[in-house]
Amino acid sequence: MTFTHVVLYRAMNLGHRGSPVRADLEGTLLEGGAAAVRSFQTNGTVLLDVESGGDDVAGAVARAAAPVLADVCGYAGTALVRSLDDVAAAVEGDPFALTRDGRTYRETVTFVDGGQPLSVALPWTDARDLLDLVAARPGVVLGVARELAIGLAIGFVLKLIFEAGALAGELVSQSTGLSFAQMSDPLRGVTSGVVAQWFYLGFGLLFFAADGHLALIQLLVDSYHAVPVGTALPDPHAFATVAPTFLLQVLRGGVTLALPMMVAMLAVNLAFGALAKAAPALNPVQLGLPVSVLLGLFLLAMLAGEMGPPVQRMFDASFDAARALTQ
Repeated sequence: MTFTHVVLYRAMNLGHRGSPVRADLEGTLLEGGAAAVRSFQTNGTVLLDVESGGDDVAGAVARAAAPVLADVCGYAGTALVRSLDDVAAAVEGDPFALTRDGRTYRETVTFVDGGQPLSVALPWTDARDLLDLVAARPGVVLGVARELAIGLAIGFVLKLIFEAGALAGELVSQSTGLSFAQMSDPLRGVTSGVVAQWFYLGFGLLFFAADGHLALIQLLVDSYHAVPVGTALPDPHAFATVAPTFLLQVLRGGVTLALPMMVAMLAVNLAFGALAKAAPALNPVQLGLPVSVLLGLFLLAMLAGEMGPPVQRMFDASFDAARALTQ
C-alpha cells in the first residue's frame, strides 16, 4: 500500500485522556475522505493515502476530522499535513553530515506552519552552541540539538532506581496474593499493582527525606564543570555503557528488596500445601488466600521500617553511576 501524506497531531497520546483511541482516529480520517490510513506508535503520527487532489485534499481530510475528534474525545490540538515527497526531499543527501559530531544528541526535522521565511542565514548556531539550524524548506526546518544527552542520561539513571522499587512491589504483590489490586499509575503512564505504587511513592519520599533533590542539583552543577558547554564527551563509549551496566544493579536491588517477603510467603504456601495433603477435610485451600493477604500486609508493615538503609545504598549507587557519565 502506498501512502502520499503524513498528518502530525500535536500533543496527542492515543488512548489517554483528551486523545482518541487508534480506531477512532483512523476511522475519522477515513470518513473525512482518505482512501487509506495507518497510524504509528501513540503520538499522533498518521500516514494518509489520498487518491487525487494532492495537498489540498489531504488538508481537507484533516480539517474534516478535527470537529469529529473534538466531539469524540475533546481533542483540539493542531494537525500539520505534509507530503511524503516533501519530507523525503528535505532529508535527501544527509543534510546533517556537515554538523554531525561527538556532541550530537538528536537530528531534528521540525514542521512549521505559516509560510514565513527564517530571519537568520543558514546554517545558524545559537550563542551557546547547543543548536544548529542546518537547512530549511517550505514548512520544514532541519536542526541538530546537542548537550542534552548528559542531562537525559542522568535523569534516566536516577529514574531506574524508582523502577527498582516498582519491580519489588510487583514481586511482593504476586507472592502475597495482592496482584489483583490494580490501578492506573499517572506517574509512569501504566496500570500497575497497588503495592508497586506504594513502593514507588515510598522511594520518592525516601529520596526527598535523604536530600536527594539537593544532591541532584549539585550533580547537574558538577556536570557543567566536568564537561563544559561546547566540549565533546571525554569517552563516548564509556558514556554509552553506564546505563546498561547500572540496569543490572537495579534489577538485583529490586529482587533483593522483595526477596525476604517472597521467601516468607513461599514458606506459608508450602505449609498450606502440606496441610491440604495431610488433612484435606479442613479445606485449607480456602483459608490460604485470606491468610496470605493478612500475613503479607503484616510483613509489608514490618518491611516499611527496614527499607531506609537498602534504598539509601541504591540511591548512592545511582548517583555514582550518574557521576560516571561525565568522567
